[in-house]
Amino acid sequence: MIGFLSFLVVAVWLFSEARMLIKYRGWETTDAFNRTPQEEKSLVAAQREASVASRNLATAEKKIRAAIQRGTASSLRIKKTGEYDNRSALGKKLNKEIRRNRALELRYQNDFIRAEQTADQLLSVPYQRAVPWMHGEACRLASRIAIIGVTCHVVLSAVFSIGSGSILFSWITVGFWGFAFSLLNGFYRKQLATNLGF
Repeated sequence: MIGFLSFLVVAVWLFSEARMLIKYRGWETTDAFNRTPQEEKSLVAAQREASVASRNLATAEKKIRAAIQRGTASSLRIKKTGEYDNRSALGKKLNKEIRRNRALELRYQNDFIRAEQTADQLLSVPYQRAVPWMHGEACRLASRIAIIGVTCHVVLSAVFSIGSGSILFSWITVGFWGFAFSLLNGFYRKQLATNLGF
């Protein structure tokens, strides 16, 4: 059982070392996770588009409020639909203006939401690129420590004849080092995320 545990820990470690070597060999600094120049341009464009849509939205809302205030000040009659009475020229004009600005308001809201979503996606690009690397690196570091721990455990068990041949002892050993590996893996993931600023 201990031999199987040793084989399992070494296999996980070799897999994580090989994956880090092959897949992330060129990523030596945190700059490797940053946005590309094209993504930076897209981010600036999305933020600019969101800003323009926000200003246009505020303008449309202001025009709607101004039209409603003009209608209230003129004491125009309001129909059950919420529109002004069309029998007066001012009522027709205000209804037309309010409908047009409400349509523009909806359009600008959609533009703003779309631009904000694009900007949020582009802002999260470094984190999305770093997550697979963090998981692989945490697994690799935890495997290294688990290998050292399992090796010391096996050597000490053999030297002092602790639990030799006992299946219960083997299961306790496997459980302990499996739990230790998962704790170390979680610790290193958090540590790497903190070090990278995520």
